[in-house]
Amino acid sequence: MKTTVRRQIILAAGSDLLSTFSAQAFNFAVGLYLLALTGSAFSFGLILLIGPCVTLVLAPLVGKLVDAYKHQHLLVISQLFSCGGLVAFLLLLFLLPQQRFVWIILAVILLRALALLTTTAYQTSVVYLVPVTQQQRLNSLEQAANSLATIVAPIIAAAAYTSWGFIWLVYVEIFGELLNLLAFTQLDFNFAGRQQVPKKLAQQRLRQTFNYLWRIPALRLLLLFGLQVNFFISVLNVGLPYVLLRQLHFTNSMYAFTDSMLGIGMVVAGLSLAKRTLRWPLKIIVIGIFIFGGLLFILALVMWLPAYQLLFVCMVNFGLGFCLLIINTLEQTFMQQTVPRQQQGHVFALFSAVVQIMIPLGALFYGYCYDHYSAVWLFAGTGASILLVSGLLWHYYQTVTCQ
Repeated sequence: MKTTVRRQIILAAGSDLLSTFSAQAFNFAVGLYLLALTGSAFSFGLILLIGPCVTLVLAPLVGKLVDAYKHQHLLVISQLFSCGGLVAFLLLLFLLPQQRFVWIILAVILLRALALLTTTAYQTSVVYLVPVTQQQRLNSLEQAANSLATIVAPIIAAAAYTSWGFIWLVYVEIFGELLNLLAFTQLDFNFAGRQQVPKKLAQQRLRQTFNYLWRIPALRLLLLFGLQVNFFISVLNVGLPYVLLRQLHFTNSMYAFTDSMLGIGMVVAGLSLAKRTLRWPLKIIVIGIFIFGGLLFILALVMWLPAYQLLFVCMVNFGLGFCLLIINTLEQTFMQQTVPRQQQGHVFALFSAVVQIMIPLGALFYGYCYDHYSAVWLFAGTGASILLVSGLLWHYYQTVTCQ
């Protein structure tokens, strides 16, 4: 039993590490290639918008597919289509190079759509892969693997892109998809329970799924927390590079080091969570969000420090990464154990679509704010907003559940 569980976890976390590494390397190379091709930052913005738009449009269809068909079959089919799409992309680049920009955009759309299907089908499969007592461990190790891949992939991708060019990183992505396909064929998707596929497809509308999410206080709380975090995280994604490089005059290597601390914090948090099962996940999520807001306050204070700015920024980034991974892991585990298995496809797909909408909205909001307001006040104001909104949401949740 223990040997089989260990095998399931190793296969799942290992495939996550390899697939995330290849996908991150490919995405990084796409950004560099588009910049060289167009010479415009607009292409970066277009790539960033594709993910949320694809998720929003396809969430109802993906949820319906995941709840109606065998998860393993969907995962295998998704990987096969990804490999086939990448091969077709390579052929089009060679045969019709004058339309390279169009082929890249279409390839990114296809891969994001298939990634949505793969992610949703896999998240709903965790309850069948390992026992309930091991779900947090699996989720935390996978989050740690993803974080490690996110740290390493851009470094290796930059070196590979410079040495060998964009095409070789497409080969790396195909290789990663094939390894993921192999892992999905080796995992036992009936180990902790057998998926019950409905004989007749239930017509569950988007509004019904949203009503289900909103009707249950704990899921409503997680949804509102997800919207808040994804919006406010843009204060870092948009402003931190500008602040560190332009205002604090960090060198590129210093900035890269501080940025890596975010991922290191996530890896440490993932490994820590894998060793223990935390009770009261909602309370810990709330504490993590409060700490997240407090760290933004500290980041605002760092701007006024005459010395040791590098040390303090590294410590804050490590703490932010640590908190974010704990929040994400406990949220994912809680939803897997709370939402009925037959509805997880619809619910997870819609949840992902709704919270991802806030990423581009937050980027637009903070992009405007950084042009008109001081970074110190933006960090401090965002930290205060997180503390205030989170406190109100938690108070509202306790009031509703006590009635």
